[in-house]
Amino acid sequence: MQSSTVYQVTTDDLQEMIRQAVDAALTGYRLTPQSEPEIKYKTIAEICQEYRITAMTVHNLSIKGILKKHKIGRRVLYKSDEIEQAMQTQPALRYKRRVKA
Repeated sequence: MQSSTVYQVTTDDLQEMIRQAVDAALTGYRLTPQSEPEIKYKTIAEICQEYRITAMTVHNLSIKGILKKHKIGRRVLYKSDEIEQAMQTQPALRYKRRVKA
């Protein structure tokens, strides 16, 4: 037979015991804020202001596959690191004249 013991515990003590047990169980599963990189998104308007291009240019770059758009709800957002990579590889198109051959 098993014997059981009954303790008189206040609700505050019981909550603290449960909190300690949960903390002990989850110690290996906690993520530190440094381990999770923060992804920054930019809107089309922010991209246009920063790089001094039009919204149509951003739209055309996403159609060509140079910029990858991410739809979050109804909003169309672009990752800031992907924008920087795309703009570095993209040649400057402003005031570029065609040379007749």
